[in-house]
Amino acid sequence: MACKDGDGNLIRGEFVGQVSNNEHLLVAVFVEEPDESGQREARAYVCDSDPIGVAEWFPGSVKGNAFTLNSVDGDASIQIELLTDLITGIVTLPSGEMLEFEAAPSSDGGGLYKELVISPDGTVSGTSDGGAVLDGFINADGIISGIVTPPGGEAIQFEVERGRW
Repeated sequence: MACKDGDGNLIRGEFVGQVSNNEHLLVAVFVEEPDESGQREARAYVCDSDPIGVAEWFPGSVKGNAFTLNSVDGDASIQIELLTDLITGIVTLPSGEMLEFEAAPSSDGGGLYKELVISPDGTVSGTSDGGAVLDGFINADGIISGIVTPPGGEAIQFEVERGRW
């Protein structure tokens, strides 16, 4: 049986948050509209922005507002419960460590950028699953700066240091 909000609706959208007790471990989740059968695609990404650190991708087809996704390489999993105004869950890392998280609906250009392109000249561009558009530049120190434009919103300037993206 599919889980629904208080009005009987399946929750969908793009969410971003931080894993409890770890300020560098971030989570991003996107859940699509359901098809006629209630099936829909969901994607989650958990990372710490360290090139040799944690980076786990969790794609899958799901039903309902509570589900578990396994990582592409099968060494991690994420349990997700979609609530009306946030999502909660537990990510199990390859080490076996289990960490709780909360994520709110994305805002100000935050989201799951599954096709972020970093060109050899340092140009960075991409579009989030929720429709935010990012255009920027990464310098030699690993600082990304640029503009992100949320769907239907105004452009927002940003700067993010290495270790925070």
